[in-house]
Amino acid sequence: MPFDVNAVPAMIGWSLLPVGLGFLAGRLILPTLAKGLARRYDRRKEDTLPWTLRKYAVVMGAVLSVYVLTLQLRALDEQFAWRLDWATVDIWIKSLATVVGFMALHRAVHRAVELAPPALDASARSLLTKISAAVIFGIAGVTVLSLFKVDVGPLLASLGVIGIAVALALQDTLGNYFAGITLAIDKPLRPGDYVRMDGGVEGFVETIGWRSTRIKPLSESVVIIPNSKLATSILTNNYYPDNGARVYVDCGVAYSSDLAHVEAVCVAVAKEVSAGTTGGDPEFEPLVRFKTFGDSNIQFTVILRATDFDASFLLKHEFIKSLHQRFREEGIAISYPVREIRMPASALPPPSDAANP
Repeated sequence: MPFDVNAVPAMIGWSLLPVGLGFLAGRLILPTLAKGLARRYDRRKEDTLPWTLRKYAVVMGAVLSVYVLTLQLRALDEQFAWRLDWATVDIWIKSLATVVGFMALHRAVHRAVELAPPALDASARSLLTKISAAVIFGIAGVTVLSLFKVDVGPLLASLGVIGIAVALALQDTLGNYFAGITLAIDKPLRPGDYVRMDGGVEGFVETIGWRSTRIKPLSESVVIIPNSKLATSILTNNYYPDNGARVYVDCGVAYSSDLAHVEAVCVAVAKEVSAGTTGGDPEFEPLVRFKTFGDSNIQFTVILRATDFDASFLLKHEFIKSLHQRFREEGIAISYPVREIRMPASALPPPSDAANP
């Protein structure tokens, strides 16, 4: 059948139809949807997911247009159409469409992670972005290779063997890395928290990395702890669920003291100090709990509350000074430990001659 020149405009028109649809979606439908979402959630349209995907819609439309044009060309009864390897052309077009599709998917996932709730911190966002990129482009690579009839089985097996060897060589590093993932997901501690480990290490959390966590004690030094040890340690987080911290002050008074009066004085002093000290919690009702009969005093504990763990040290400092002063004013005694040593008569020295006139 001879080539019909009059059919060229229709052929070009049908091939450009996907371009028009892609342009319509990328320039009108998706931006309009993005504006609607921006008005609903009160943010810029550039931050929405549809606005991010508008360019990929146009590119995908162009790829589909090329494919439609090849379908029309191969239907022609012309010599040049017979000589072309349409199977190879299809593979290249499908590969290009696959790459564009997976790039759009990666961009969508990346934007979705960026738009995640604030509870997901920056480190967790970075981790999710990297993992999703590796998975998406890995699948895209395998898909493209399969389109070109490449047997990816031996390649995947080789990568598996290499992965096992690398995992064994980097066992400690990978252990710390996955422990960092656990800490990022579970969130038992956050930067700024004051934590105490069962090994005795305590301090403020400075940074939580993928390999190690830096904890700064009250001194000027910094303790670097591998995440694998931190994930398996028993932690006490003084800033969870909030920054408040109870302050326990142990004390004792003489056995001759009026305990009801002692309790009233301790509560009054605790209220005054809590209200007048930065970081004290004046809304907390102080507690006095007598606990044991000691060697020389009746032992008890006064409980106060600070709004911040760091302020608990100052609160305790001011309370001890004020309570000591008030005890002196009220005549409440704190007995010194007294030990009486009794020796048998046989161990006593003989009386001196000077004692017998």
